Amino acid sequence: MEIRAYNAFDPGATTEIIPEKLLERGSALVDGFRQFVAEHELVDAWQLDRSLCLSFRDLASCSDQGAEELAQVYADYLRSTLRLSETRWGAKSEVTVRKMDLTKALYLTRYAMAKTLELLLGREVGIEQLKGYLDWSISNRPALESPPETLREMWDGDVQWNRRDQGQDAVTAMQSGGRLLKKVTACRIHHVLAPFGDPELMQTIACYPDYANIQRTNPHFVLTRTQVLMTGGTCCDTCFHDARSSDLRHPSPLVFATLHDRSG
Repeated sequence: MEIRAYNAFDPGATTEIIPEKLLERGSALVDGFRQFVAEHELVDAWQLDRSLCLSFRDLASCSDQGAEELAQVYADYLRSTLRLSETRWGAKSEVTVRKMDLTKALYLTRYAMAKTLELLLGREVGIEQLKGYLDWSISNRPALESPPETLREMWDGDVQWNRRDQGQDAVTAMQSGGRLLKKVTACRIHHVLAPFGDPELMQTIACYPDYANIQRTNPHFVLTRTQVLMTGGTCCDTCFHDARSSDLRHPSPLVFATLHDRSG
C-alpha cells in the first residue's frame, strides 16, 4: 500500500483576494440559493430575504443602522468577517486576508442559508431542502475541463492542492482493487465551523457536498465514510472507490486506525 502524508494545516495561512470579486462570488452564491427556493416554491421571497438578513446580521454582529436590503447586509457581513475596513473593502486590487477568515466568510454564508431554512421550514425539512439545494448547485456547475480518469490521477492532484492550500493534515493511501483512502485529522473548515455548536448543520454544509462532488469529478468514482471531524469523529475516514474495479465496501476501522505517516 502506497502512503502519502502531509501536515499542511496552518491556521495563520494567508491569501490574496480582490474584495470586489469576492463580493460578486458571494452574491452569486446567495442569488443561486434564492433561485432554488423560488423554483421549488419553498417559502415566500420576502420571508426568505428577511430571514437571510437576520441570519447575516447575527453572524457578523452588523449594526441595524442603514439599508435593509439583502445585498447591503450581505456585503456588511463579508466585510466584517474578513476584518476589512470600509476603505479596503471597496478595493478593486488584491488585499491580504487570513485563509481562516475567507473560509469563514464563505461557509458561514451556507450556514445562514441553513439556519434560514430551519427557521422557515423546521429542522428536518430544512436540512433535507438544504441537501437538495447543495446537490442542485453542484450539478449546475460547469463540467471540469480535464477530469481525472483514474483515482491515482485524482490522488496526485489532491495531495498537491492540499499542500499548497494549507487546509488539512491527512494521510492518504492507494490500495489495490480500486480504492483510495484518506484519513483527515485536521481541517480548516472544521476549525471554522465547530465553534458554532451545531454538528448536524455543519456536517451538511461542509461534508455532505463531497458525495455529489466526487460524482461530478468522475461518474465512476464513489465516496464512502463512517465518521467525520465535524460530528466528533477522531478523523474523517474517507474512501474513494472506482466502481469499475471496487466492490464499494468501506474498509474496516482497523485499516484507518493503522494508517499513519509512514511508507509501506
